[in-house]
Amino acid sequence: MTAMLACLLALVLVSWFLSAAAPELPVRSLLSSEGIRWFMGQFAYNISHPAMGWLLLTAMAAGAVNHSGLYIALTKITHPRRLGFRERFALRLVAFEMIVAVAVMLLLTLLPHAILLNVEGGLGHSSFSASVYPYSMLAIIVCSVTYAMMSGRHRSLTEMYTTIWIGLRECAFLFPILLMILLLWKSIAFIFFEK
Repeated sequence: MTAMLACLLALVLVSWFLSAAAPELPVRSLLSSEGIRWFMGQFAYNISHPAMGWLLLTAMAAGAVNHSGLYIALTKITHPRRLGFRERFALRLVAFEMIVAVAVMLLLTLLPHAILLNVEGGLGHSSFSASVYPYSMLAIIVCSVTYAMMSGRHRSLTEMYTTIWIGLRECAFLFPILLMILLLWKSIAFIFFEK
């Protein structure tokens, strides 16, 4: 984190030096009025990248699978006798939910004139390609909460809510790192590539 902050500060100084030493180069300074306006005015836009949403959903899904006990149950699935009746029932319900989730996605993509296809009728650069990952993570979260509830591992709404957010606490250290990466990437694009 410290290294990325140092890189961002070095980038600010390099952009200022290059724009002052060689004004004929197509380089913009982050210390100019234009650069400061861009950095302050576009800050929220610069960090609002799909990767931030993907990290958020991935952390929630990973925490939910772990905290709900679904991961442990799936490792025992080859030895069903190690699972109790409620756990086996909960796993069957989770399997049914996953089949329904896959069926819904197939219906939205495989039928003629399906809603999630692109203008040409394909899957590439379509609503499907933009939504398949978030949809999968949400399906995993729903299945984890269902497993926790039906297996008797969690009995209250508070415990179910904890199942959803606990992954965010465990992966919280990744968010500032991603934020710095996005700021560096957007700053480099502003200095050297945007017209």
